[in-house]
Amino acid sequence: MKQNEDLNCSFLAEIIRADPRAAHDQTVLGNLIYILQTSWRDVAGLLLWTLKMLSDHPEWATRVREELALSGKENDKESNCLASRIVMETLRLEQSEYLMRKVRKEIRFNGFVIPKGWLLRICIRESHRSAEVYENPDTFNPNRFLTHDYTRSEHSPFGASRISCLGEHLTMTIGRIFVNELARGFDWKVVRDGPREFGGFHWKPSSKFRICVTSSLRAEKESEKAAHC
Repeated sequence: MKQNEDLNCSFLAEIIRADPRAAHDQTVLGNLIYILQTSWRDVAGLLLWTLKMLSDHPEWATRVREELALSGKENDKESNCLASRIVMETLRLEQSEYLMRKVRKEIRFNGFVIPKGWLLRICIRESHRSAEVYENPDTFNPNRFLTHDYTRSEHSPFGASRISCLGEHLTMTIGRIFVNELARGFDWKVVRDGPREFGGFHWKPSSKFRICVTSSLRAEKESEKAAHC
């Protein structure tokens, strides 16, 4: 990015820069609002599932703390750091996008007929639990991304085609920062939980899910203060 480039940019600003008339186009504005609504809902869902995964598997939060202690803040920028792998594994198991396609011609498959004009849902979430691709597919194991470089057809939480979600990089960045900051600065324990629930677009943790959070940084400072007294 150039030094004189405006850092206060936005989707709306870019749209107006390309065509000032777009600010008065109801279709353009409606599409922008739809994109933002979908984005915040999906990212919020991913962060909640990430918290749930780390709560169910606290050993991974401990590993993130250890990795950060060894490598420092520079690790926040690495695309394949443990925090990134945790986000990818969470996406694989719980928050992959579903895909809908309109059937352009009749499809016959395994004795079934999918008529022309129907909407066909591609089960991405289910494909991510294939034992043919993933060893112990129902196990939460972020380090599987260390030993295998999955293709887009094998791991496609942001879309199965060559043109993936426009927010893929931003979502991964938000998720990575969330995991690192959560592990670095907080301790927590689950005090209430229940079975997962279907939210209309994705499955989500139980609405009964509650945690008790304490600041680990505060505890460290108090410990250091006591040691100097």
